[in-house]
Amino acid sequence: MKKEDDVHLEKEKPNELFQKLFDFHTTVQLMIDPSTGRIVDANRAATDFYGCPKEQLTQMNAQELAPGSPEKNKNWIEQASKKELKYVELQQQLVNKSIRDVEVYMSPLELNGSELLHAIVHDISNRKQAEKIVALNEARLRQAEMASKSGNWELHLDSQEIFASDGALRIYEVHQDHLDYSSVRQFPLPEYRAMLDQAMNNLLRYGNKYEVEFRIQAADSGKIK
Repeated sequence: MKKEDDVHLEKEKPNELFQKLFDFHTTVQLMIDPSTGRIVDANRAATDFYGCPKEQLTQMNAQELAPGSPEKNKNWIEQASKKELKYVELQQQLVNKSIRDVEVYMSPLELNGSELLHAIVHDISNRKQAEKIVALNEARLRQAEMASKSGNWELHLDSQEIFASDGALRIYEVHQDHLDYSSVRQFPLPEYRAMLDQAMNNLLRYGNKYEVEFRIQAADSGKIK
């Protein structure tokens, strides 16, 4: 026996069901006329995000959301409507003039006889800011390593891969940023290898600091360092 809710869903037209899902979904969603770029519909999450009522947002063109770059908005709308583009990262300006980094997923669809572009918008401003901080810290690390003629590396125990910094690569004179542990063990001179193995074992088993001094033979020049 069918439940009352199931019967209700069967009677509800597909477009009406889609409209409800669109309106009440928590992600920012827009319906755009691909021929003009005009925003023809916006859900509640979109009005909260952009900071204006639906009536105002649906009077705007999607190109107006791109600060100083309406042509970029026009291009991705045209490409998405032709199914040439499904995803784009860009900046958008809210009603309060603040700028947000967003990623937009698009898909063309037909709704009530009209060809529209369904756009799902994710705010990635925090991620972009974090990426900038990481990039800045990496640049500072490279400068510090160059000034001190030092380097660092990290060993991934599961894969036995070593990921080396630019400074470490310069010291060892190798040209790929990750190596396997067995090949890196060949750089130290033979008389140091047993000591290094013991230091690594003490680190892994007892948590002792890995602080050792040793000499290596550089990969390119063969120079002893």
